[in-house]
Amino acid sequence: MGMNMGLVYVEGAAVEDLAAVGLRPTGARTSGDEASISPDPEMVVARRVGDWLVLVGGMMLLATEDEMLARTLGRRVVAALLGSTSDTYSFAVCEPDGARRHVVDSAGQREVDEGAALPAEDGVELLTEDTVLELVGDVTGVEIWDASWRRTGRSSRVKGSSGPR
Repeated sequence: MGMNMGLVYVEGAAVEDLAAVGLRPTGARTSGDEASISPDPEMVVARRVGDWLVLVGGMMLLATEDEMLARTLGRRVVAALLGSTSDTYSFAVCEPDGARRHVVDSAGQREVDEGAALPAEDGVELLTEDTVLELVGDVTGVEIWDASWRRTGRSSRVKGSSGPR
């Protein structure tokens, strides 16, 4: 597929909850597709999909802040980075109490393997675009390619007031 983007899923959250981490709606509407390929590092969109608030951005650094998000918002967070250009993929699940599963694979090598493996990981030897998206779908119940938010301009664009805290 060749994707370079960050995905963050926050269970039970609303866009307004992101103010606690310095993100606020801009009033602009953008599709998930546009945000995922934007060269603008501040282009992040958020939309409620089922029980999850889904944030999408091109290599969104917020996806590396899963622990901070989970603790600050008091909610379960699932984060993924898809870095096809660098052949680097990350998958993390963090609970509000700090329990965390984090895996990073780069260039066919396991670089990070923290926390107990999840049942959804059974049979996954290395992370790829496909396996990361499958894991995220299995854990959240949100299938990224089936979500209508990707193709519509109804997602709220959010921007940091002073950056994530």
